[in-house]
Amino acid sequence: MRRQLVKAHRVARFGTTRILLQQALSQLNKLDQMSDTLVFQAPPAAPLPAKNIEKLPEACPEYWSDPISDRIYFENVYKTQPCERIPLDRLVELLLYAETCEQATYLIKRVREVYPKLGIRLALRNTTDRAGPCGRWRSVEVFTGANDEATTWLRLAAASRTKYTLVDRNMVDMTHYTDVDRMLRVMNNLSVDVVGGAIRLEPEGRWYPGCY
Repeated sequence: MRRQLVKAHRVARFGTTRILLQQALSQLNKLDQMSDTLVFQAPPAAPLPAKNIEKLPEACPEYWSDPISDRIYFENVYKTQPCERIPLDRLVELLLYAETCEQATYLIKRVREVYPKLGIRLALRNTTDRAGPCGRWRSVEVFTGANDEATTWLRLAAASRTKYTLVDRNMVDMTHYTDVDRMLRVMNNLSVDVVGGAIRLEPEGRWYPGCY
């Protein structure tokens, strides 16, 4: 029931409908808390062998938690339920473009702070700059002498070995708001081929209104 309510909340287009669904989820959470003492926790399942890992889900389900503790932005209302899943680095690779080694080093560092194990395919225009030669980056495949054009991105995507690729065109930073897990969850729940996010314009920092 909870999953159906969450799915309905995501696809609802009217504010009144979303508010009613939020209230229903809140009441359901209260009922769960009241029944915690009567529910026995099942023992954790043994990890599947490597050959059966593809049978695991691509993303763990979300649930709606208590919104009172985060009244303003509702950033922490959605929680992820722990589960056995396919490791993220087996599903997704990041495609990046940088003009200089300095820019590439910064982007890779920021990516690693959020997703330390994801593979990166980097198109790099200049291999040397004022900051010195490019360093050694872990789990990064570099394509040198590239320009920010369609053929470059097609080349990066064609070399990918994972089921999904995250195209980070014009990316200047990465934080936890770039939620790859949620993108996978939306793709699975809604059965879509492409998922996008909001774009923050430079240098004024405003969000592009055409996000979806």
